[in-house]
Amino acid sequence: MVRWVFNLADVSHERPSPDPNPWNGQDPPPEPVTPPLRGGLVIGFLERSATIASLLTGHVAGIGVVVAVKGLARYGEFTNARQREQFIIGTLASLLWAALFAAAALWCTTDPGPFGAWRS
Repeated sequence: MVRWVFNLADVSHERPSPDPNPWNGQDPPPEPVTPPLRGGLVIGFLERSATIASLLTGHVAGIGVVVAVKGLARYGEFTNARQREQFIIGTLASLLWAALFAAAALWCTTDPGPFGAWRS
């Protein structure tokens, strides 16, 4: 799901290339190419689990703690704009996915639930 959102948000083919530097006649230096952030799979799983647990227990402030901890832990690792964009898009997509799962779980486990209309 998150990879689909990344593909949807990728507009690198639509961005124009930067104009050359008009003062010295040279092209600006390219952005450094760095590998993607490591540990995203494990961090994403823990983030979604904590978000779902926070929502199911009614402690919505726990989502803020999850986002703050994740942001502080990753703060020094961003070296270019692409990594920052990937981090923000991935975090929001992951939180939305977890919120939808928690909403479905609450809907199925509370009265009247998904089949309340068919009860006698």
